[in-house]
Amino acid sequence: MSVVDLINKYKFSISVYSAIVSFILITTTATFLSTNYDFVSETISGLGRSQQKYDWLLVLTGITYSILIQGFIPLLYLSSRSIETKIINSSLVIIYGTTSLATSIFKIGNYNYIIGSFTEDRIHEILARISFYSIWLLIALSPITFKRINEFTIPKTFSLILTPLVFATGIIFEFNLHPEYRGLYQRFLFIIVMMWIILATNASQKQFSKRFKSKGELNE
Repeated sequence: MSVVDLINKYKFSISVYSAIVSFILITTTATFLSTNYDFVSETISGLGRSQQKYDWLLVLTGITYSILIQGFIPLLYLSSRSIETKIINSSLVIIYGTTSLATSIFKIGNYNYIIGSFTEDRIHEILARISFYSIWLLIALSPITFKRINEFTIPKTFSLILTPLVFATGIIFEFNLHPEYRGLYQRFLFIIVMMWIILATNASQKQFSKRFKSKGELNE
């Protein structure tokens, strides 16, 4: 198999993995470079405050992550059996990606009214919640949307454990319980969500590889 064939075969998985790696690298870099920032108590969004010298790094994170994570769409689309699940999965990833970008553009801590009675800070909060619940729904629905697909046994099993865990952690985060650990709660949520994305990507790649192989055999 040529290099071109390998890239075509794994291009969507590479896109998803690159999204996760870039997110971790850029946010970690921004955390070390930022001043007066406590990653234990402050959320990742705090890296984008106007007062931060390297606030542009958070925007860069949003752009790269939102674009690269879209590679998840064709993988899930090809792995879904019914048109309904194809639409649901694709829509949730699109919402997750676009709102992830928007949250990096609308900054927290800015209380100027920019859209009607909504401040920039409030818009950020709304978009962040939409982003969170879209990926949470994708995970929660996976045992149903990928029913009877053997390759998804591991991510489906993981989602049964992950769904209540993400929800419980989300409640703690939503109601600002233990605010001194707010940043850690958010990062914990991000880690376990990204773990599921990696597992689902691996499972989807197996489905995609089968189709890729079949297509290659037909072209021979």
